[in-house]
Amino acid sequence: MLNGFKAEKTLICKESIGRNCSFETSRKWVVAVKDKKNSRTGSHIGYALEPGVNTLPLARSNAPILKRAGFAKHHLWITKYHKDERFPAGDFINQHPGGEGVEAWAQRGLDLRNGPVQLWYTMGKTHICAVCFQFVIFFSFRLLRILFSKS
Repeated sequence: MLNGFKAEKTLICKESIGRNCSFETSRKWVVAVKDKKNSRTGSHIGYALEPGVNTLPLARSNAPILKRAGFAKHHLWITKYHKDERFPAGDFINQHPGGEGVEAWAQRGLDLRNGPVQLWYTMGKTHICAVCFQFVIFFSFRLLRILFSKS
């Protein structure tokens, strides 16, 4: 009948370019915590980030705003945790020509398998100013705590 399917898992081992949502495949991202276990079941714990409504910017790839806010080019970035990396566009977005922030940090290619990581999730909706509707746009995502099986 060919009506079966299975979830495909891809391990992200090092910092690299950002990842995008895929609503066709219901993509979500899971972070496993290797050194923590559930006290009742003994299984590893983790967190799943499930995207909600989202889009990428409609600006041209060489637009000044995307040079300064490179994080907006992708929905998700994963970097090794550094306490001084707090803002996805870098510390002074209005005072640099571009090339700072999470887009630059991800190019380091650091190993993500050991130690804490940071997930940088970008929510966005392109606002068309010429169309004025009287409603509120809600952005969303879900962050769920999950348990892995012992197998």
